Amino acid sequence: MNFLSKIFTWWNGATIGTLFWSWRNGEQVGTDAQGNRYFRSKPKRKNLPTGGSYTGRERRWVIYEGSNDASRVPSEWHGWLHGSFDDVPESHLPPSCGEDPPEPEAIRTEIPESVADDAPPPPEIASDAAELGTPLEERVATIGLLNKRNNVSQELEMSPGDSRRVGDVIVRLRSCERTAPWESPQETGAFVQVLVADRSGENQFRRIFSGWLFKNSPSLNVVEHPIYDVFVKDCAMSFPEEGGGSAPSSDASDESAEAETEA
Repeated sequence: MNFLSKIFTWWNGATIGTLFWSWRNGEQVGTDAQGNRYFRSKPKRKNLPTGGSYTGRERRWVIYEGSNDASRVPSEWHGWLHGSFDDVPESHLPPSCGEDPPEPEAIRTEIPESVADDAPPPPEIASDAAELGTPLEERVATIGLLNKRNNVSQELEMSPGDSRRVGDVIVRLRSCERTAPWESPQETGAFVQVLVADRSGENQFRRIFSGWLFKNSPSLNVVEHPIYDVFVKDCAMSFPEEGGGSAPSSDASDESAEAETEA
């Protein structure tokens, strides 16, 4: 009776013709929990461009175990049938209980020599804070890096002249500064350059931003990129007056101005 149903019915499993065609032109790649079998065309059939398909795409199909109902196809196999990924679904499923998860891929941190050599000198800072505060080479800036795809952010502690690579992005710090305690409004800024990997070649990076970023006024200058965002969190530096002294008085500044006028 089962043999006759294969000949005269099509709604309950595969017909004789489908089974024969699958045996002759396809190869079975897997079976789901319901017993449905999944096939793909054999590679490079004669006179056809790709695996038995005139469209150039690999043909994939399922032979049901029981009624022919597309809702019985699990979501992972449904994606494979429609070409969402090439590997069979077992490689896309999470590990079962008792199995160790796969090791995550290492994030590249080395900076190509071609990128490291083209770093321009740090910009000059013409202000009283630059002369009174911590020397530029001794300052430490905290730069925030956000990956918008996975919403993962991290902090990069860098000194002027440092470059840090995190995967496909390189952050280069040229300078950082914050206003003196007696100045208003208070602000923290950093001169940052951001480079992103270019898919045109290996170790090829293109600069997407170069300029000052400000902590309290981030809208003044923004890193415009669909994946990465870079922002300033802090600039570790100190001033003599923060140790308990007093800020320069207005009388002293007036006297110095008068002396310059007389000279």
